[in-house]
Amino acid sequence: MLRFECAALSNINKKTNMFETKEDEVNMMENKKEIPKEVRKAYESERAIYEKIADMGIEAYVESLPNFHEAFKEDFEKQFGCIDEGMPGSFETHLAGSGILLSEEEFKEMIERTKPETITSHASCGAAKLYAEKNGLDVSQVDRIYQDWAIVQAKKYGLKYIHISADEMIRPKEGHTAGTCYCDFTGNFSNWDQVNGLPSGFIVSRELLGKEIAARDIALSLTIAFGSHGLGDLLTEENPFLLVAVANNQEQLEAAIKELENIKNIWAEKADVSRDRIRIEGFLAPKEQ
Repeated sequence: MLRFECAALSNINKKTNMFETKEDEVNMMENKKEIPKEVRKAYESERAIYEKIADMGIEAYVESLPNFHEAFKEDFEKQFGCIDEGMPGSFETHLAGSGILLSEEEFKEMIERTKPETITSHASCGAAKLYAEKNGLDVSQVDRIYQDWAIVQAKKYGLKYIHISADEMIRPKEGHTAGTCYCDFTGNFSNWDQVNGLPSGFIVSRELLGKEIAARDIALSLTIAFGSHGLGDLLTEENPFLLVAVANNQEQLEAAIKELENIKNIWAEKADVSRDRIRIEGFLAPKEQ
């Protein structure tokens, strides 16, 4: 069975978009499921952080954090990791499902351009579930499907492979707790968990992925956050989801915020979610890292 799935995955090469049909949106945005208490507790434990960000603005807030600079690195382990907020440690490239939603051509181009040494998979991946659904695979076997896909890519491109188990993830296994997505336009943002006081969040490596792929991954972070495996109705106009641009300078930050506003507006219209439940924020990388 596992060998069959692995072979089947290697033959799939179609490009995956976030919103190919209205049915896809409905399936991903189904929100009637009660939010697990573990997810609710984790999100509410960060309420004081979000209140400070709302009061101060995120740029002033992050500058008040003593070890803010530790979120940024110039020398990364060259790994592909998911955008999932539960990924532990530092990854040079954060992309949905380590690239499982990319076409073969896109994935090859990404490998050639970023030259990773390692590819990872992890437990309970929303991107992998979407991949399984779109390709008619058994979603009850999504962890195995994801691992098989990553192993195929590791062998094909001569990469090391690491699987991150549910116990190793830094979020509850019951669901996603992130109320933020960090959109990294610097190429040096490591991980939110490197800094005490940063809210947990998805990370999309916008600088490395490019505009089109990053837009799809940012849209996916919104779909997960507002869906049945995320925070759902906990995200309100009073407590909105944050799309955070991370930039090197003010000019780049202003362009990044415009880009995120466009993604927000398109996604909100298609998902039938109030734009006021999503807020755009941004901050600059420290001058000295």
